[in-house]
Amino acid sequence: MASSKYFKSTRGKPAPIDSSGASPIRVEQNASLETLFAEVGKISATLHKVASDVSTIKETTAELKNAVNAMQERLTEVEGRVSDIEDTKQQLVSNSELHSKRINTLWDRVEDLENRSRRNNVRLLGLSEGIEGDNIKACINKILSEGLGLDVDSELEIERAHRSPGSRPTNVQSPRLVMIKFLRSTARDKVLKAAREKGGAVWCGCNISLFPDMTKELAERRKAFSKAKQLLHQKKVRFSLAFPATLGFTWRGRSRKFQDASEAVKFIEQQMTVTEYNAGDNPDGE
Repeated sequence: MASSKYFKSTRGKPAPIDSSGASPIRVEQNASLETLFAEVGKISATLHKVASDVSTIKETTAELKNAVNAMQERLTEVEGRVSDIEDTKQQLVSNSELHSKRINTLWDRVEDLENRSRRNNVRLLGLSEGIEGDNIKACINKILSEGLGLDVDSELEIERAHRSPGSRPTNVQSPRLVMIKFLRSTARDKVLKAAREKGGAVWCGCNISLFPDMTKELAERRKAFSKAKQLLHQKKVRFSLAFPATLGFTWRGRSRKFQDASEAVKFIEQQMTVTEYNAGDNPDGE
């Protein structure tokens, strides 16, 4: 049997004895045991510390787990609220589109009603301030008869007439326009037609222009057809700009109508490559 470092073989040799009467081997064994116990004590202390650290880690892990669970619950709640908000947003968008369409429809109707309420009105520009005196209706009748050569009868009866509101301009400023409302729409059409044919009127030194009365929005829509009208003039094609803003003309035996100015210009530039005159077309209305 092999001997260990703690128990050495003394076979054939007598064990020495120190002065105290203890065997050296015994003393060495006791020292080794003490060292071993000390090491075991250190290991035990280390294990106790590790056990304490593991316990702390477990507690921390439990806290983290609880925090994660709480966050998961809150995240689930947030997802639910976000889903509700998205549903509400979609409903609001749908309602907004519906309301927008209704508002546009109502606005178109209001604008149409306003413009129709002005169908008997004529705007007169260029009449010097004060020349009308105290009777502006009599002055306008003279302009119609002397300036436009119209027979002023009961058909051209004026319901009312007045200058536009505002302070009286100075001599260097343009005179205020005169708003005329005829009793009948036929009178308005007759006056505007005469003004177009004569290119306006000259009366008492005043260069007078007459225009239909309409809202600013409608005036801009009608003005957008200026280029298309110019192109039709160049091609010698008669046309009409019907109320409220529809350009109509006949080309190669077919009636064409456009409510979009850009589409009208595109058609004239790309399709109307040959000059054609239709005697049956309505002349330029506005």
